[in-house]
Amino acid sequence: MTALLERLFGPGGRGVPRVASAGERRPLDPGGLLLRGVAGGLVAGVVFLLAHMWFALSQGMSALSPMYIMATVFRASEVPVHSPEEAVVGLVTHGALSLGFGMGFGLLLVPWLRSVRGLVAGALGFGLVLWVVNLHVLGRFIFTAFSPSAVEFQVFGGLAHVFVFGLLMVPFFLAVPGRR
Repeated sequence: MTALLERLFGPGGRGVPRVASAGERRPLDPGGLLLRGVAGGLVAGVVFLLAHMWFALSQGMSALSPMYIMATVFRASEVPVHSPEEAVVGLVTHGALSLGFGMGFGLLLVPWLRSVRGLVAGALGFGLVLWVVNLHVLGRFIFTAFSPSAVEFQVFGGLAHVFVFGLLMVPFFLAVPGRR
């Protein structure tokens, strides 16, 4: 834990996190990028799921509806089943996908983004691509439980992917790994 704090905050593991300056080259540290991706994906995924649960409630649905629908990905079923077991399956599936997306963002995009502005733009773009691929490609052809229906779900889903999941990844990649 001390080593991680020193990598993020410098000697002693205290103070303000080090931030990449514009144009600064970051050393390629796949382990650090994966770790940051796991943390970012977990946090962004939890907030994203909570936002969807709130939205489901606001639409007169069960707060567990997003988890029931997510369970269809694991079960490869077309219709969500409303049971406690399916809610757990959906929660685990959502968590695993969030971690995977966070690690993918860290390994595939972050090494190419050399400024905070670029990191923010990359995160917004990543969220947009997730929304298009997950809901509009996979949702229409493979996971039909996600088929687009109401406009309000489309608008909320797009905003949540871009501004909740995408932007919440940014803080986890601001610190520059310590140089040896």
